[in-house]
Amino acid sequence: MCEAPAVDADRASERRALVVGAGSYNDARLPRLPGCIGDAQAVAAALGDPELGNFRVELLIDPTCRDVQIAIERMCADSLPDDAVLVFYAGHGGLDNLGQLFLLARDTEPDLLRSTAVSTAFIVGCLGDSRSRSKVLILDTSFSGAVLRGVPAPDHITIITSADAAEHAIESSSSDGGFSQFLAQGLQSGDADLDGDGIVTFEELFYYSRSRMSSSEIPSRPRLLNLADSAIVAGKSPKRIFLSYSRGDWQFTSWLSSVLEAAGHRTWLDERGISGGADWRGSITSAIDAAKAVVVVVSPEALASTWVRREIEYAEHMRIPIVPVMARSADLPSWYQLAFGALQRIDLTEETRREEAQQALDTAIRTRAASVLASISQPATV
Repeated sequence: MCEAPAVDADRASERRALVVGAGSYNDARLPRLPGCIGDAQAVAAALGDPELGNFRVELLIDPTCRDVQIAIERMCADSLPDDAVLVFYAGHGGLDNLGQLFLLARDTEPDLLRSTAVSTAFIVGCLGDSRSRSKVLILDTSFSGAVLRGVPAPDHITIITSADAAEHAIESSSSDGGFSQFLAQGLQSGDADLDGDGIVTFEELFYYSRSRMSSSEIPSRPRLLNLADSAIVAGKSPKRIFLSYSRGDWQFTSWLSSVLEAAGHRTWLDERGISGGADWRGSITSAIDAAKAVVVVVSPEALASTWVRREIEYAEHMRIPIVPVMARSADLPSWYQLAFGALQRIDLTEETRREEAQQALDTAIRTRAASVLASISQPATV
């Protein structure tokens, strides 16, 4: 009789990921997939980055079937309810005569899938037995949409596939990338943070990657099955700069956004940061909460705008650094002078001095962010 390994129930919760890249195969009938190695490495780097995914990643490159099975079963058996466990695979996928999906390993024999490849039934079964309430399975392989064919899906799981059940996956290339590369890019860049709340969920990551696939020349139909009770976090999003502005300054603000992006910042604009049907007020406050700074585009219209005033007062209340930028000359009202008159304003009204002012803006943002962070981290005094 086999006993399950003992698990330290008092340990802190963990985020664990097994990332498999299968690019080389012993059987000459199986073409090499060097791009899958790069895919696995990119995903592992994003998930394992403590500032992003913060997963403890085990990366297997060109493993045997047994290597994969042992790693999956061990990770799932060691999990606790508050842990998050993730399995990612990039490589060849194959179907048996019943249409069930198998993931191919270095020692796979195409005619003997059941004994030399890893069945998704095995993977889903291990995830189902796991005590974790946050389980993720991501497959970037041909026919990956068949992952649950003949297999009941466990609770608390999110499954993402790069293709449907009858579709060949397309290997990534250096020119236009592929599904896994888009997953990694979405997390690393923060672009997959679709609601601007500073957190990227796996559902957001899926929708971001699917949109990138649909806009590329790569034919693919990614699939999502989300049976999680609540959103499973893929990682944190790099903090952005919230741009507060009036509608009359949209052209200037759009230009300013491109300037900040070119300087290495990431920006949040309500024009692109709020999806249709979203809670507009909630999206605004969430975006300010997650911002590293709020840049206020100052103009007569902005100073007369109730919403601009609310945004900067909320940012002040939440101790988010505020940097005013003068888009057009304006008389500063008493409420602004009282609360924000001491703040350094960056004057971008004169185009001849814009290059110098842009450098001052970049410095002001970084200095204000560092100053506020330092003040927050100081112990309170009585």
